[in-house]
Amino acid sequence: DGRSYPVRALKSLTPADLEGIGLVFLCVSKESIPTVLQQLAALKPAHAGLLIDTPVLRFKHLRHARHLRAFRTVSVAEDCSTLPWLDVVRASIAAGDIGELRSAVFSQSAWAYHGVAMAKAVLGSGRVRSGRRRKHGGEFASRRLVVGGKEALFLEPRDYANGRLAIVGTKGVISDYPMKAHGALRLESIIESGACLGFRVGTHEVRLDEAEASLMQEVPEAASATALMEAAKPVGFLRLLRALHAGEPGYPLADGLDDMIIDYHLEKVGRYAANPFTSSRSPMGRLLMGTGPLYRSAVPFRNQSCGNGSSAALNRRSASSGSGRTWPNKTSKPPLRWGPRKA
Repeated sequence: DGRSYPVRALKSLTPADLEGIGLVFLCVSKESIPTVLQQLAALKPAHAGLLIDTPVLRFKHLRHARHLRAFRTVSVAEDCSTLPWLDVVRASIAAGDIGELRSAVFSQSAWAYHGVAMAKAVLGSGRVRSGRRRKHGGEFASRRLVVGGKEALFLEPRDYANGRLAIVGTKGVISDYPMKAHGALRLESIIESGACLGFRVGTHEVRLDEAEASLMQEVPEAASATALMEAAKPVGFLRLLRALHAGEPGYPLADGLDDMIIDYHLEKVGRYAANPFTSSRSPMGRLLMGTGPLYRSAVPFRNQSCGNGSSAALNRRSASSGSGRTWPNKTSKPPLRWGPRKA
């Protein structure tokens, strides 16, 4: 927007610089995350929440997740979980317009761990049971996930300009492209004077507020929800920030880690199955992945407000409060340890 902001090198910061800071937003290259997390943890930010960009950590860097304990709360900046068209789709499903929800098809309209998060948001479940990826020559491939008993199918490569989305139920389907099938409903973008002002499915309509609409300007007339993905993601991020500011839960750390782990397995071995060895939530999985110290608390994983305060961003964006993981306190049980039993 033409404005300039003073920026300081991370290595020049001291614990005093973080006093009064309610939320730190970490958005750096994937390879830099371990080093930056270690430097931030050294500043003793126990009073601050952390909002960390996807994919949280790369699989090979999971041992560095221990540095996340330094923050009061942690949540993930997964904007695909709060895309603006999700509200109207959920309203249509809740009204029974397509019957019982069965599956979702993302044809060149989702990518990697973001696709996992989007599938969970559309299908209304936070747990992926299994997955498989098949190659079809060149850059073409397909993924299939079982999400809470429902299915999500992905066709690669991602191409938002030509991608499509379909959400299938027992009585009909919601799609962002024309379909002649019985019970088909169109997910339409409401575009006026080159600005996207909301989305519509049948008789359901959701309008963006002024700030959200300002992020979806100069869009093509009649553009689909998929074609507007790059413009919709900043709206999703704004909604995440607003939720954190209001003390509401952000995208959970466990979900962010699992999304990355699922994507890693599909890319490397073509398969994923949720079990004690592959889930960041299980004691065995946490031990193998080096994330055990994050989950010392006997209290199950949950999101809690960390209150309001001033803000700081370590890149382009900022917010004023945090929400996410509540770390162990002095009454927490110690982590499980492996080793021979003492005589």
